[in-house]
Amino acid sequence: MVSSLNLITGAFYLTNNTDLEGHGLTFALNLSDVFVCRLILSLRRQVTPTESTQLEEQSRIVREALDALDTPNEV
Repeated sequence: MVSSLNLITGAFYLTNNTDLEGHGLTFALNLSDVFVCRLILSLRRQVTPTESTQLEEQSRIVREALDALDTPNEV
């Protein structure tokens, strides 16, 4: 994603269109950084989940166990 964004930005700057010169430079430079930061935060959240994520997972497990106890066993 970041590489494709950089390629598109490079293509715009290599064209001879004078209307595009200098416009969006800060956007193009910052957008790839934002994508990378979001990717890092997402990966970090998967490796070390937050307390609320752990509580949600534990609640789901308990809820499924209680639902399994409420349903009659078919023999």
